[in-house]
Amino acid sequence: MKNNNRKIITSLARKEYCADKGRRLVLMGAVAFAVMMLFSVFSFASGKIETDRLCAARKRGAVACSSLECVTQEQYEQILKFNGLEEIAQKTVKCRFPIFRELPAGLELMTHGELAAYARSIIKEDIYG
Repeated sequence: MKNNNRKIITSLARKEYCADKGRRLVLMGAVAFAVMMLFSVFSFASGKIETDRLCAARKRGAVACSSLECVTQEQYEQILKFNGLEEIAQKTVKCRFPIFRELPAGLELMTHGELAAYARSIIKEDIYG
């Protein structure tokens, strides 16, 4: 006589799968948390290494970094001349972009705008002299 336990084994496997749902969720959560923690640790470590490298370079006087906000063109040129960087002031491209107060009527029909035309003219000047 042949014994066929396939239906019973399938039924037991399905019940075991449903019973272990909570354990699987906890395990997946733990794995996700571990991956996130590893990523965080390596991110912080790489940031710390980069900060230490820049700090050491600044102490040696090899790197300088500055930020200027709300500075006029005249003030910018004075700062460069004061620090002996006149060649940078000469290479600086001075341009003013048009200010738009409101969008023009029929904007969806326009294929080119004033800003695009202005940028195109600057690029042509740079390329063709």
